[in-house]
Amino acid sequence: MERILDHRSKNLNKMHVGNNIRKIREVREIKQAYIAQKLDISLTSYGKIERNEVDISVKRLNQIADILGVSVAFIVSFNETRLFNFVLDQEKSDSGYCLLIQHMKENIHWLKSENERLLDLISRLSYSAHK
Repeated sequence: MERILDHRSKNLNKMHVGNNIRKIREVREIKQAYIAQKLDISLTSYGKIERNEVDISVKRLNQIADILGVSVAFIVSFNETRLFNFVLDQEKSDSGYCLLIQHMKENIHWLKSENERLLDLISRLSYSAHK
């Protein structure tokens, strides 16, 4: 079965496509069960797609894109900017904004912890250099 990305980008596929599908589905306020039913697969199998536990065929990705009302290219290249624009293009529902805010809070939290880690590393390196 044909895969969405070649072997050089397999990790990118596994890391992002399922997450992107989940984010788009949540913004669209579509239940996992609905998509699983449309795909004629179990909810467990569909969950594995969103958790990036399985490779996604081009055929399956096209089916999911159709259900979500977006293109395959939109799913594959989805990012924070697209999320922001996508939410704005929706009916400006509160849940769309809440998702965007939650996503940005998660990014801020990660950046703060990364900043602390780097400051600690700089401090240890400075201390080692002065010995």
